[in-house]
Amino acid sequence: MKIASLDKDTLRVHSSLGKSDSLAARLYTALIGLPAVLLLIYAAPNEAVRACFVAFAAWTTFEFARLTLVHIEGKTKLLLITSNIFLTALIFAAATSGKALPQLSIVLNGIMIPALLGAFSKGTIEERAKASAGSFLAVGYPICTWLAVWSLFGLSKNLLLLVLGCAWCSDTGAYFFGRTFGKKKLIPILSPNKTWEGAIGGFICGVCAVVLFQAWLAPLADWRITYLVAFLGAAAAQAGDLFKSLFKRNAGVKDSGKLLPGHGGLIDRVDSVLLASLVVWLLVALTQLD
Repeated sequence: MKIASLDKDTLRVHSSLGKSDSLAARLYTALIGLPAVLLLIYAAPNEAVRACFVAFAAWTTFEFARLTLVHIEGKTKLLLITSNIFLTALIFAAATSGKALPQLSIVLNGIMIPALLGAFSKGTIEERAKASAGSFLAVGYPICTWLAVWSLFGLSKNLLLLVLGCAWCSDTGAYFFGRTFGKKKLIPILSPNKTWEGAIGGFICGVCAVVLFQAWLAPLADWRITYLVAFLGAAAAQAGDLFKSLFKRNAGVKDSGKLLPGHGGLIDRVDSVLLASLVVWLLVALTQLD
């Protein structure tokens, strides 16, 4: 009994140390990453920002494709992932070139190509269907969401900063509220560690971030739009994280990659930003319609 008790205590200590190490890594990554993001948004030339966004979209496709194509094997998987990365970079670069090109047509037609490649790949009917759907998502989701980020950047750098603040404050609030007060599981089948307490705390932090950034930088036209952006943006930030968790659970992995210490892959850090950007861009675009 003593040995068993000792083993449990040892495991508990190791678990606590692991969480502390993870938190420290998250903080160090944030301390380096946040100034880099601010410099990119406010100091880099537009073409440099565009080049970075092309790279980000391509890398997001790489990480996402490994999740959506997890059940595809061998050379077929390698070829699909490679082609998906190339297509993402090509479509995104063409859609953001600034030339008189039909952007929507490029995107809609472009993201159909990976689906067709998957359908005509090797394998059974079930494998081809999974390859087609997985490739379509792996290319379509990063392109559409990163284009939303690019569009926000083009509209107003301060507006993009507001969305980043909303998403990252929502993430941070959910993390700390969940660790401190979390008891009731949110959607355990998607994310075993997320709780209602964390979700509510993250939502409140995201809303507060939008209100504070609007009061400071005033990137939005009026406060009615601000409150709409705050509520829907904070909700979308958490939905983006859960959406990605669906594919991580299906793939049986904890993180989408190992690019960012303490966070995992790039998607693990920007999943909330991507969906929040898409929702906010749609809201802003709709409010500007005559």
